Amino acid sequence: MSYDLEWADLPESAATARSRLEACSGLGDLCVHAPPCLGEYETLAAAYQFHLNIAGMAFCRGGMRRTGMTYQATPQPFPAWPFDGIDDWHSADQRRRDAYKEAEQAASAQTVPGMVGIPEFKLSSNGPWLV
Repeated sequence: MSYDLEWADLPESAATARSRLEACSGLGDLCVHAPPCLGEYETLAAAYQFHLNIAGMAFCRGGMRRTGMTYQATPQPFPAWPFDGIDDWHSADQRRRDAYKEAEQAASAQTVPGMVGIPEFKLSSNGPWLV
C-alpha cells in the first residue's frame, strides 16, 4: 500500500493539466491531446506531490496525531456506481456522469462538522480521499 499526496490548490498550469487529465480519465488510450494528458500532468504536478509507503505514512500519522492535526472518525460510504459498465458510462448523458462525479467528490472530501484537522481514516485507508 502506498500513499500519493498532492496539493489541492496547484499553480494554474498544473491545475489545468489535472482538469484535462480528469476529463480524459474515462477515455483510456483515446485521449487526443498533445502532449498526452497524463505525461503533461505528471511533469507539471511533480513538484507538488509526495509519495509514502505504509511505514512512512504510519510515522507521519503518529506525528500528526500527537500535534492535534488529525481526529478519529468513521467514513461515510461512497455512492454506488449507477452505471451498467464502462460502455454505459461512456454513452451516458454528461449530466448523469457529472452528477455521479459530484457525489463521488463530496464523499472524497468528507469531514466531521465542528472538528478541526484531518479525519484519520483518510490517512489509513486506500480510498480516493481529498485531504
